[in-house]
Amino acid sequence: MTGDTAARGGFTLLMALSRTRGVWPSPRTPPNAATDGRRGCVASRVSLAVPGISSSLSAPLFAGVPLTDKALSRHFAVTSCHDPDALDWAAFRGIDTLVLLMAAAKLPVVVDRLQQHSQRAQSTPVLVVRSAGTPEETVWEATLDSILQVTAGEKLSPCVVVVGAVADRSSWLSASEASDAPTFDL
Repeated sequence: MTGDTAARGGFTLLMALSRTRGVWPSPRTPPNAATDGRRGCVASRVSLAVPGISSSLSAPLFAGVPLTDKALSRHFAVTSCHDPDALDWAAFRGIDTLVLLMAAAKLPVVVDRLQQHSQRAQSTPVLVVRSAGTPEETVWEATLDSILQVTAGEKLSPCVVVVGAVADRSSWLSASEASDAPTFDL
């Protein structure tokens, strides 16, 4: 990963080039730069934060999940689940990765709609990231058939939900890397 680091008042600051983003603006961008960049951050114990970036992009990255990957997620869609009845769930059938905002209170309905209308398998990986980038950040990993049990009784809001193969961090990040993934210490 290309970038300069400097210690400032107990913080590690990463000034990275644009290729370390999790969403790629151009077909010329290296296909796995986000995954490789995140692995570099984990290995170096460097926290990564970019102010002004939507939680739909930053929350998955704080949890160590790039939204695009050459093999696992060629494309993604972001939607609000504030009113799940207003969504055309069938439109999500061909999308590799879904990023769902405002889904905490409606998670049972969202899971049902994903299984019934977008034809997502019960084994589809799901990642819920609450309070991304803060000391209170919590990440739950499960599948569509188990996410409700895994998060039962938990306060999920504010959260971002990622659905798709990249949500299974073990599919591309070793177990030790996933458990050592740093969070941004404010």
